[in-house]
Amino acid sequence: MRICVGILPDFWYDLADEYGIMFQNEWNYWQNHGWNEQIRAEYTNWIWSDGNHPSIVIWDAINENWDEFIGNELIPELKKLDPTRIWDAGYMTASHMGNDEMDEPHPYEGVRPWVDMNTYSDDPYPLGDLDYRNEVTTKSIESSAAQLVNEYGWIWLWRDGRPSKLTTKTYAYYLGENSTPTENREFQAYWLQCETEWLRSIRQHAGILAFTHLTNNYGYTGDWYINNIKDLEKGPTLSWFLHAFAPSAVFINHPDERFMKQFGPHQPGSQLLFTLKAINDFAETEKGEVTILLYNENGKAVWSQKQNVEIPAFGEKNYPVVMNLPDIPGGYTLVSDFQGTLSPVKSQLCRRYIKVGVPNGNYFEIKP
Repeated sequence: MRICVGILPDFWYDLADEYGIMFQNEWNYWQNHGWNEQIRAEYTNWIWSDGNHPSIVIWDAINENWDEFIGNELIPELKKLDPTRIWDAGYMTASHMGNDEMDEPHPYEGVRPWVDMNTYSDDPYPLGDLDYRNEVTTKSIESSAAQLVNEYGWIWLWRDGRPSKLTTKTYAYYLGENSTPTENREFQAYWLQCETEWLRSIRQHAGILAFTHLTNNYGYTGDWYINNIKDLEKGPTLSWFLHAFAPSAVFINHPDERFMKQFGPHQPGSQLLFTLKAINDFAETEKGEVTILLYNENGKAVWSQKQNVEIPAFGEKNYPVVMNLPDIPGGYTLVSDFQGTLSPVKSQLCRRYIKVGVPNGNYFEIKP
């Protein structure tokens, strides 16, 4: 987990040491501020104070920024004090510093929350398309340092189900002005499930950290708990993360057609071609079976097919699928159910929404 823009109370690290939680520990440094000598004193005290915690595996010096003094003078000094841990220096890469151990790409996809809503159609992000690449993700693939994605998905909600300060226009664009908390939470879960699958399908990434697990309420961002935080009541996003983050998984490689406005409906009775992207984070070959189903809006499976899969260690494999779409127009839910031999997630699910003819807006909502 990443501690974002500010360290925690001491007992949090004590508990993490005890329970085996690993932290990317980030100093309270987002914008450049302070004299170099003051920065040196604070960072040095930080390493001496917290360096005994085995839960801290990465020192994170800056969030989303560049600083010549920190990257090329201070971090090499502190590496002598604590030579065993990795350092992250925000957006500094091998082109900015002499020893670049890891980078932190922040591939926020879709429209920028602060732009005019009338321009949203100018940035048609194909949610669910696992082959999609942009400049940020392409650079992260080509970089020489390890790429640890520790922020993505600006689709935040407050715990009462309302959009956060940054996401009001986003929900209004995709769901309409008067969407309910339930609709908002289901959309958030679907978006983050699809985007997590996309990032995990880029196998050159060293790791993916979902953002954000716990934060302040009624702010610019949000987390995935609902109602009273003291009860730790999880919303649907956390339930779908179990499937999107499964160590071996099968994902549907096809863009969403329910919310992404740039995609028109398929002709009734036509064929749909897509691929299954199978990935494996285990050190040995994963084998299993995936069942593919197409549900109508009433939850009845109108098409199904089984596929045996074998995924090499730390690898990936694509499986093409040809589906005959129904003759009846409507909104359909395409689901894959993977049962592998290694994964603790015994029934790993993925879903996409498909339009056939002119749907009436109803879709079957499968639960994780």
